[in-house]
Amino acid sequence: MPARATLGLALLLAGPAAGEPALFASGALLLPAGTSAVLTLEETAPPGARAGKVLRVSLAQPLFAGGTTAVPAGAPGKARLVKDAGGRLVLSAQWIDLRGERIPLAGFVPLPSGSAPSLARGAQGLATVTRDTRVAPSPAALPGGP
Repeated sequence: MPARATLGLALLLAGPAAGEPALFASGALLLPAGTSAVLTLEETAPPGARAGKVLRVSLAQPLFAGGTTAVPAGAPGKARLVKDAGGRLVLSAQWIDLRGERIPLAGFVPLPSGSAPSLARGAQGLATVTRDTRVAPSPAALPGGP
């Protein structure tokens, strides 16, 4: 095997450098665990809601991997009401849906957003991708995309 092919194969097997998103031969991007996602609550928690209630959220800002839009803003997702250590109901992000694939999330740290309470429609929070996830680039990021 020529030296150039051997080096290329070694680099492919070694994977991306630490902290660097990968672009796979299939065109898929690696969205690394720990990626921050800003979510918007799409509905208000109903009065009397209990832990376990699932609420709709959406991605407020696109997620990028390797300088390419991996997940567009507006992607829908779900969050669940849970009780914190003090017994108060808070949101915990569950996932974002990208063309039928679920990107796992955790947490929901409320962001200052004016007068919207943290369980009201329009409230925003910061969640985290929980595991490395391969995603196809957003069609808008591809040549000839919308």
